Amino acid sequence: MIQGELTGLPSTEKCLLFLSLEHEEQALPWKTAEIAGVFSDGFTVSPYSQNYEVRVTCNGNLVASKLVNYPRDMGVGGTVDLGKINVQW
Repeated sequence: MIQGELTGLPSTEKCLLFLSLEHEEQALPWKTAEIAGVFSDGFTVSPYSQNYEVRVTCNGNLVASKLVNYPRDMGVGGTVDLGKINVQW
């Protein structure tokens, strides 16, 4: 699970949440989700220890990113908390 909160986002706008392996240029379509406001989304990952990059883009701009290791940083079935992300155009 990846969770957080987007603040300062116009009510009609949505952002994109991406999960990819470290050093991958693009996330696969099934590892992408539209998000807004308070969000929580689940992704399926390999059961083996790997580094993943979590990215949030709004209006084409990168507003947050975090490198995490599954399962070391969150435990099996755990959550990555991105906290509050201030999005201002």
